[in-house]
Formats: sequence, C-alpha cells, structure tokens
Amino acid sequence: MELKSQITGVILLDSDAINRITTDKCVQYLWAGQVEVCETIKEAQSKLAEPNHAFNLFILSLSDFEDVDLASWLLGIGFKGQLVLMLNDGENAPNFVPCNLLATLKKPVTLHDFNDIFSVNKNQYTQQLVDQKFIFALLNRRDALSIEFQPQYIAKTDTLWGFECLVRFQHKGIRLDTLTVIKAIENFSMMEVFSNVFFKRLAELLPAFKDYRLSINLSLYNIEKYSLFDLMFDFVKNSCMDAYKFTLEFSNEAYFSSSVKAIELLCKFKTHGFQLAIDGYRGDLKSLKGLPLLIDEVKFSALGSSSNAINLSPNNQILIKPLSQNLGTRIVFSGVESYQQVVQAQKIAPASIIQGYYLAPPVSMNDAVLLQEK
Repeated sequence: MELKSQITGVILLDSDAINRITTDKCVQYLWAGQVEVCETIKEAQSKLAEPNHAFNLFILSLSDFEDVDLASWLLGIGFKGQLVLMLNDGENAPNFVPCNLLATLKKPVTLHDFNDIFSVNKNQYTQQLVDQKFIFALLNRRDALSIEFQPQYIAKTDTLWGFECLVRFQHKGIRLDTLTVIKAIENFSMMEVFSNVFFKRLAELLPAFKDYRLSINLSLYNIEKYSLFDLMFDFVKNSCMDAYKFTLEFSNEAYFSSSVKAIELLCKFKTHGFQLAIDGYRGDLKSLKGLPLLIDEVKFSALGSSSNAINLSPNNQILIKPLSQNLGTRIVFSGVESYQQVVQAQKIAPASIIQGYYLAPPVSMNDAVLLQEK
C-alpha cells in the first residue's frame, strides 16, 4: 500500500534495536528529510505531543502499538498522518484502524517494502523532471546531489573489500529516482554538467578511501558520445590515486558493441591501468571469450531472485569457477538480501565479492570511514 499524502516528517518507534536500525536505514535511503528515531513509547509520545510538529508518518512495530491504547491517544492529540505497522509472523493488523490510514509490513523489513510505501513521494516530481529549469537548479544545489558508498565484502571471509560509488538526488527531503533523473539530464544534454559536479564531489571524498578499491558505474553513459577517457584520466590525476584502484562498470552492450570507437575506448581504459567490469551481466559466460580485451570483473544481480537463491543458469554456474580461478576475473553478486544468497555465493564462487542490504546498505562517507576502521 502506498501513502496517500506527501511526507513532511517521519517518526520511527521500535523497541527491537536490530529492526529499528534496519528500518531507519531503509527510510533514510528513500527520504532525506526529518526522521526521528525513538526507542520507547514515552519518547515517541513526547515528540508527537509537541505543538506544530511536522510528523505525518508514524512507523512502529505492532508490539509497541499494543502496549498502550495508542489509537485513542493519537486520536486525542489529533494526529492526522498515517501509520505503518511492522508485523512479526502470525501477527495481524488491528481492525479498528481505518484501512486508508494504515499500511503494514512484515518483519524483517526490506527496502523493497518501503519502496512501495514511499512511491507517492518518489512520483511527486515526475512532471518537474521534464522541466529543464528544474534539472539545472537540481545540479546547482549542493544539497540536491550526494554520494553514497555501497560496501562490498569477500564472500568467503566476510571481509570488507571495497565500495561502489552511488549518486543520489533529492529535492526538499524527497529522494528522487536516480535513473529517472539521469535520463532527464541526458535528454537536456546536461551530462557534462552532471559529470563535472559528480566527479568534483567524489574527488573531495577520495582521501578517505586510499586503502580500498572503488567501483564507479558508468553504464548510463553513451560511451560513443562523451569523452569519458579524458574525464576519468583528469579525475584520477587530480586525485593522486593509481588508476588500478578504480573499477569502471559499463553495460553488457558496451562490451559487445560493434562500434570501433566503443571498443577503442574500453581498450584505452585497460591500457592505462583501470579495471573494467560488466554491470548486471545476463548472458552466457562463454560469450566473454569473444571479447577483444580481458574483463576484470563480472557483476551478476541477485535482485528479483527468490530470497533463497541467486538465479544463474546451470551453464554459468559451471563456468564461473574456471573464469575466476584461471583468468582471475572477479565475480560480484549485487543485491544480496538474504543469508541463503550469501551461502550460495560462497558455494558457487568462494572468492567472489558480494554486496547488498543483507550485508550493509549504501552509507555516507562518515559511515564508510567507520566501516574501514572496524
């Protein structure tokens, strides 16, 4: 169920610390505005009793909801927002709360669940994203673009291996869909403006990552249209870091392109020390033998798979081991959201790299530094 009104502020209550932390991360991934996290009912009541508070979304577990006559209390203070109840297996939502004011989620909560709930907010600016003035203003506001870092771990040892750099857009606290924004930027021929902003911002953060590898996803770029090599060469030169520290991710189509210009660009990156990756590979691994250059990394997406399996064809499962052992090609599984998927990744390719919300969500630079220190 999606919310019926725009969010102005979020209050989260869960006495279960683990679920509270997970839920907070999911919410902050989609909402950049005010989020008040409470550990006790008394604390939440105090926040909601404040005059002129901005909260109109209250997320809490059913067990906390039932500890007090919260429905009557909320009615008494005139709370006009909506409730999201988090339920354990076997629990049902109370039938005395109007269904138009209530959404429910099963524990443990996942980002996918919150995507549905927050969809009305994500769609609010759909019309504005076709407005060139809005896009231009977005790129010129420092608080509108941020960079988060998706931790990557070695499957066999659960050791931190590196980070994938992710660009995020937000407007007035609402997270905007990255792909939609990038398409609008491309439509208005503003990719060079975006690139200058993004790579300048990333360069400011690089000193914090000198001991770890960074992946940069360039799959949304038209590699025949933009001077990507000059852009990346200047970026690395100014960062005082070696090119081999960076893995550049391109789409499957880029590597199998019949364009001489596209292949020459990829070979040029390889010659200058950058590592190359195929993002979201969906083909038969046998096809990699026909490429004119050696791929350093192949990334498979576990998103959309069942919670108990990573969808790989039997043929690819057989070919992964010689690919990683004989050729030294890294295997990366992204979108890992369950323990079962971790175990399967360890079995298919023990030396593989895994990333996903089960392990850690995308984090800010400060949190990324803390992960490195651990």
